[in-house]
Amino acid sequence: MEIKLLGMAELGLPKYMGCLPQSFYTLKNLTVAKLERVILMNAAEESVLLPNLKILQLTRVRVTNFEPLTRFISGCPALETAHMENCSSSERNENDILDVSLPSLKNLKIIDRDYSSGNETCPVVIRAPNLEDLYFEVSAKLRFMGSTPLPCLHSAHVEVDENKSLDHSLIGFFTLISNAKKMSLTRETLCHLSRLTDVQLPVFPNLTHLTMGTDCDIWVLHSLLNSATKLHSLVIDLEYCHDLMNWDWRQADSRPECLLSSLEEIVIENLVAGEDEMSIVAYLLETGAVLKKVKVHLNVNYLYMLGRESRGSLLKLSRRSRACKVELFPHEEE
Repeated sequence: MEIKLLGMAELGLPKYMGCLPQSFYTLKNLTVAKLERVILMNAAEESVLLPNLKILQLTRVRVTNFEPLTRFISGCPALETAHMENCSSSERNENDILDVSLPSLKNLKIIDRDYSSGNETCPVVIRAPNLEDLYFEVSAKLRFMGSTPLPCLHSAHVEVDENKSLDHSLIGFFTLISNAKKMSLTRETLCHLSRLTDVQLPVFPNLTHLTMGTDCDIWVLHSLLNSATKLHSLVIDLEYCHDLMNWDWRQADSRPECLLSSLEEIVIENLVAGEDEMSIVAYLLETGAVLKKVKVHLNVNYLYMLGRESRGSLLKLSRRSRACKVELFPHEEE
């Protein structure tokens, strides 16, 4: 298959099985590169300079180890968007590190869902002072090197597969993303975090919007609220609300600051309206001093169990904020 250059500015290689020629690594006019199933250079001494490349998308790209990939990224001084999905290395060693260090980078997505690659560890360094959006979805064990916060981060999505174990470098990763204004944490991620009971989460001074799943020990949920002192909007998905059972929110040592001063909107997804779930809703309503709106989406698989009396009890829960309105979906009038 021939490599096709589009106007000497865009390169698209869908399912090109083979090594890229050395001439590719010095294309001065290239601004967009979308590569799938190619083999990046294996020799670290090969020169890379793509001075105008702004968008890079790598899908199932193969390397001997991460050094060529790191070298490739560092040779793109104008790169603003980098997406790497299921990139694999064949000769990993304990000193192998994926280093993403670019002042120009604004958008970074790393997805590793390739269970067949055999990569059991994924050490990553991210030094991108102008990064605004980070999407991280991995199935491998994480070993983050360094934890300097990203100063310009706007949004962060984190998903770590529940079938893999984590080490304490995950806390370093939370420090890395601690400046984010919006954060989405999946239930798998929180499940892993709940195993690290001897650590403390960093403060999230700018976080205003938090979306989170539930499949974790309750201290994680409470710690997140304590760490997000300026939280404005909270979305909680209770579909996998297993370990919240038999825990009384009212017994917490302290009330999170965000519930007393900043949290105005809460969305609760997949509520079954069991006793334990109702205690969570009751706690949030009774503690939220400035709440304006609480939207409760009932789990459609359990609607047959919820009569009008059960739905009515949700609408009649005590509220600390007089301005707070509760809405049920499917719709139910107060």
